Formats: sequence, C-alpha cells, structure tokens
Amino acid sequence: MKSKKDLTWRQALSRNPKLNPLGDADRDGRLNMFDCRPFDKKRDGVFILSQLSQKKRAAILNNKKYLYHKTEHSNIRGIVEKGTLQNQPMGGKPFSMSEDSNPTVVHKEYKKPVVIVLERKKLHKLKKLDYDNPETFAPTYPSEKEWLAEGSTRKALRGIIFNEKSGPQGAPSRYITEEDMIKTKFKR
Repeated sequence: MKSKKDLTWRQALSRNPKLNPLGDADRDGRLNMFDCRPFDKKRDGVFILSQLSQKKRAAILNNKKYLYHKTEHSNIRGIVEKGTLQNQPMGGKPFSMSEDSNPTVVHKEYKKPVVIVLERKKLHKLKKLDYDNPETFAPTYPSEKEWLAEGSTRKALRGIIFNEKSGPQGAPSRYITEEDMIKTKFKR
C-alpha cells in the first residue's frame, strides 16, 4: 500500500472521499485537484496532459486568464532567474504573447519548444497588438491574438507547457508548474 505522500489526486480521493478538491491538504499553494501529490508539499507540479480530463486540459491550454509565450527550452533558466522575458531586465522592447497555446506553430520555430504560461492580470503595461497599425512590428501569427507587455514576469509565471515531438507534429505533452520549471528536462 502506498504511503499517504505518494498518493495521486485520484488515489487520495478514493481513500478519502471527503477530501475537498478546492482545499490545499499539504499547504503548498496548489489546489488539491491540481496537485499531483496532494499530501506531499515538495511535489505538486508535473502533469501529463494526455492523462488529464478535457476540462483540466482546457484550463491549462486555453484559459482566458492566461497568455502564452513560446520559446526554446534552453531559455527557461534565464527567464525564471531574471524574472523577465526580455533580453535586458526591465528594459528593451516589449515581449509578445498570444491567447493561443498552439503547439503546431512552435515546432516550426524551435528545436525544443516550450510555452510559458503567464497570468494575464499580473503582467505589466499589457496591450493588445493592433494588426491594422503599421507602426507596430509585424505580427507573426495574427490568428493567435497577440499581446505585448514589458518588465517583470516573476509574479505572472504559472508554469510551462512542454511541446515534445511525437511524429511530424508537436503536441502539448506535459505541464510543469513554476516550482519545477528549471529542474524538468525536455524529452525527445
């Protein structure tokens, strides 16, 4: 029999049907239903997307409260440590994000693609890219509804979506929360 700390959310719920999905049993800041190990404070943040329900997948991949920034896996450490998506901390040109976590576009541009998930209301100087305005830099994918922001992303970071290659197209394979972003390796 598994120890209490090793139980997944489903296993914990089957052992204790009164466990509140909106509670936080291990007090790690992650709701029980989104915590991969709801009784272990040290493990809460790696989700295999194909194993999640359609509703939970949508809450990560197509959530209106998030914006998505596509980048190379090798950039993650610098982004997390600097707390910004810009090359120069707190300066430089605005960085772009989209309302779409579209994984197929990512594999066209990156060798090891990931999508950073950012909480929209915690981003600074957020403005929607106006595709009809010739003064804004050329949009890459107008269908994605791109946004621009500046400055620190530290409070907005929620995690990353790994888009590991499976066949000719990429597919979102894992979601890793902010606590585990740096230490999780990309799989090919």
